[in-house]
Amino acid sequence: MRLLSFAAREERRRGWTYEAIGAQRGLLGAGVFDICKGYGREGAQGLKDKQGAKLRDAA
Repeated sequence: MRLLSFAAREERRRGWTYEAIGAQRGLLGAGVFDICKGYGREGAQGLKDKQGAKLRDAA
């Protein structure tokens, strides 16, 4: 599950940039933005990892 810590969520509410939060958590700013966007769209369900593209058979 992708999840920002409570402290990181509080920092975002206080106006910290995505890049500053990402630097603290070892993520890119774009990654923090995607996590926040998913949470805003779907709530806690939006924080769960999604399955990527389906793998093709090697045949």
